Amino acid sequence: MSLKNQLVWSVDEIFFNKNQVLFLVINNKTRAIIGFIYKRIAISKFPTNESVYCTSDDILYLYEKLVQEKQAVQIIHCDSNPTYVSNNIKKFCKDKDIILSTTESKPKNNQIVEAVNNSIKANIIIIIAKIVRPHSYLTWHNTYYGEQNNLKQYSTRANNADYRDALFKSELFINFTNIHEYILKAVKMYNQTLVAIPELRYRRITRGDFEYYNTFIYVSNVKQAKSSSSTSYLINTDNADAALKVKGLHNDITKSNYITEEYKAEIINNIIVPQDEKSIIEYIDEAANYIDPSNKDIIEALRLVAIQAAHNTSLLFQKSQALHTEIKQLKQKNDSLLQKNEQSQLILEELKEYKRQIENKEKLKLELRKKRQARKKRQENNAISETDYKIILNYITHSYDGSEFKKIRFRVLSTLLFLTGGRISEVLEFDFKQVANLVVNNYLQFSRKKGGPANKKAFITKSKQYILKNRLVDVKYLLQSKGIFMELTPKVLKQEMENSTLDIYIFSAVKSDKPLSRATVTHEFNNLLKEVPEFKKEGRRITSHSFRHGYITDIWKTTKDIEIARQIVGHANLDTTQRYVKALSPEELR
Repeated sequence: MSLKNQLVWSVDEIFFNKNQVLFLVINNKTRAIIGFIYKRIAISKFPTNESVYCTSDDILYLYEKLVQEKQAVQIIHCDSNPTYVSNNIKKFCKDKDIILSTTESKPKNNQIVEAVNNSIKANIIIIIAKIVRPHSYLTWHNTYYGEQNNLKQYSTRANNADYRDALFKSELFINFTNIHEYILKAVKMYNQTLVAIPELRYRRITRGDFEYYNTFIYVSNVKQAKSSSSTSYLINTDNADAALKVKGLHNDITKSNYITEEYKAEIINNIIVPQDEKSIIEYIDEAANYIDPSNKDIIEALRLVAIQAAHNTSLLFQKSQALHTEIKQLKQKNDSLLQKNEQSQLILEELKEYKRQIENKEKLKLELRKKRQARKKRQENNAISETDYKIILNYITHSYDGSEFKKIRFRVLSTLLFLTGGRISEVLEFDFKQVANLVVNNYLQFSRKKGGPANKKAFITKSKQYILKNRLVDVKYLLQSKGIFMELTPKVLKQEMENSTLDIYIFSAVKSDKPLSRATVTHEFNNLLKEVPEFKKEGRRITSHSFRHGYITDIWKTTKDIEIARQIVGHANLDTTQRYVKALSPEELR
């Protein structure tokens, strides 16, 4: 039986997950979906180990409905799933004179259906994203950890197999009560796109098509011209070019999925017609057989003229070919030069960009240098003396509007900054054991920041021991906030230093074992110092770093040795210490 003009249905199933399935019937000629079955296990049964599938009765019912709706079919093509070729379906096909065609149940064996399946899945993704309540869909989308950065647009999500699989197996998809409505919209969306594809509309070949195809003429025997003839090269060359065009057209028509077999035969048999051609010399030789012998001289003259003309034509053709070759070579050289020019432009742009980056870096370095210099200038004459220290404690105790806990913390911070000369980043990492060592042994051991020495000792003189003694009541309060209760006498502290009870940061949150943020504490403490009335009145700029200036001032007054001062404060460079000393006024150096 000839397959020409037969109508074919292809059928297959889409398993979204083990609980939801979609059975599709596709018209091979138009690629349109003409019917479908959607089945699912009721939501109330989730979770379940059952799997849903279409029965042969379901499929037969759909076939009968489609035939009743005048959907013409001569072949139903499916895979070898027993459900698709059950006895009741075979009987139906036999009664309706329909051929039941099957192929192996392997991936990609039915390309038409596979393509439609992917389109339907993609359409469902797009429809869900646009129709389902944005909040619920977006909530699910944010839980997807696949190629999320590349799946922002609906189209990229819809065409990503991993994303589709994740959505179809998600609780969001499984719990849709109106999924049948979304599938129907997806099918309509798919069928509507077919109308917009001109290649899928079957039509007859027009007169314009005939005129176009008839321009491709070639001789069936490309060696008709005698090899000794001067026209042989021209005929063979021209004919080979025409033959390639016609063979290419023949191949395109034969393999086309958009032209029926009937129209393929019409085009090939009636439009592409090889023509028999001969050289003019061969036509003259044939004509000589029918001309009176007395006119043979005329025929010979014509023959000679034709040979000369063919020879001249051959020479012109050869020159033309040589010129064409030169032009082609020049074009290649020009293309190469253009390419090199583009590469040079790219390199030039990269160099310009690199130059801009270098200039910006240098500009930034200059700005930072100016800021540092300006900051160093502002630091002049801001060393804190013992009198200043007492003023600060008095302000914190009686005028600062913070909580009592903050007042205690800032008093302890001021005392440790004043006694050790440490940077605020260093002091914030002190623990209670280090303070205990300061009480017991009159020195505190800690690591300097900014490249300073590790485990550096900061000693306090007997004249300043009373300052620490007066603040032990505040230290005791901070220790109690950590749940540790003890007397802070030298005897008790000496005993506790041998265990890990005091290995707790002084400056940390009540329920935390990490030191406070340097940036936060520095900001709050400097704002506090700005509000001290005595400093505001004198126009002095006092900051947390002013305590370090005061410490260095005290060392210089005592030793008058710049190297000793450098080693005690932990400066890596002597110039840094020298800068502090230069900033001191004559009164401060006395």
